[in-house]
Amino acid sequence: MLRGIARDQFPILEKVRYYNTCSMGAMSLTNQLALQRFTEDWNDYAGFGWNKEHGWVEDVEHARKNFAKLVGAKLDNIAFSFGNSVATGSITSSFDFKTKNEVIFSDLDFPSTPANLMALEGRNVKYKVVKSEDGLTVSADDYKRLMTDKTQFISVCDVISNTGFRIDRQNIIELAHLQNIPIFLDSYQSVGSIQMDVKKLDVDFMASGCLKWILGGFGISFLYVRDDWIDKLNPSSIGWYGLDSPFEDLFDKLRDTLHRPTTAEKFQFGTPYPVGAILANSGMEMIMQHTVKKIEHYNTKLCSYLIDRCKDAELDLNTPIEENQRGHIINIKAKDASNVVKKLTELNYFLDMRAHGIRVSLHFYNNQQDVDQLIDEIVTTAI
Repeated sequence: MLRGIARDQFPILEKVRYYNTCSMGAMSLTNQLALQRFTEDWNDYAGFGWNKEHGWVEDVEHARKNFAKLVGAKLDNIAFSFGNSVATGSITSSFDFKTKNEVIFSDLDFPSTPANLMALEGRNVKYKVVKSEDGLTVSADDYKRLMTDKTQFISVCDVISNTGFRIDRQNIIELAHLQNIPIFLDSYQSVGSIQMDVKKLDVDFMASGCLKWILGGFGISFLYVRDDWIDKLNPSSIGWYGLDSPFEDLFDKLRDTLHRPTTAEKFQFGTPYPVGAILANSGMEMIMQHTVKKIEHYNTKLCSYLIDRCKDAELDLNTPIEENQRGHIINIKAKDASNVVKKLTELNYFLDMRAHGIRVSLHFYNNQQDVDQLIDEIVTTAI
């Protein structure tokens, strides 16, 4: 019996059946305490909340440290950001695209990074799109066929948000590196639920927010930049928190020369959201307490159980059934998915419609009973 992990820490589960982590992770009691702490700090200290002992500056730094631990990085390789779109822009602003002016992404990717790359056309950048033949999967070879000596940058979403397809990220990274092409990995749908070691992957850049499986809410995300790229790149899009010793520049003098950090902090923008950092810490610390290894094992077993129940109920899937080809999102085909999801929501089953199917995104707080009740209700509602 898959009973769930730490279910008593998530009050929403007492009210509804929750299957929507890919839209937003459920709020925990730890998140509530973190939010309360920020509210009290704002009320008691206002602007001095930045500078007091254990204040907001320390919270932001602690969040960078926690994310570094979560993905197997050094602190110097982590920058805070405001979303994967912003993180992508930090990186693309660093390239001149003069001799290499091609970028590649997939038509399955979440649109944030592709939108950024397509907008580069104004800089004479050409984008190439890896087309999924089945609307569900793409392979490393599909990317390889589009690589040329003019390819400057490839963006890869390692788990597809609509269907849960999990790409072979290691293979794509290795193929790209054979041609000296850097990879930007969008890991929003994997970090916190699938083990990540950026050093073993040898990935060039990786970004993730905290909204989903990290359970850290809105307001902050993180960018990993490999050592050699920190040395080689200087982004043109930055803010005052992307300066070396930003508080010295803010309080002591307005410099007439740009002093960049020698760490990934050079890719940072303006004032970070302290509430985002505080919430992110509460989520990441819960994930690390239970360990990503344990969570990945549990979530994978629960998704496999869901797939078995779908087979028994003769429900078809928009998700690969092989464990190594899926994250913790299962998309169930339905003739009128939008209407089915609407009816399920009215019955307090919280999930989403994506890719003309019912998207079920599970996390460690879900259990076998959640799955059983959902499948029984889908069969009843769909008839």
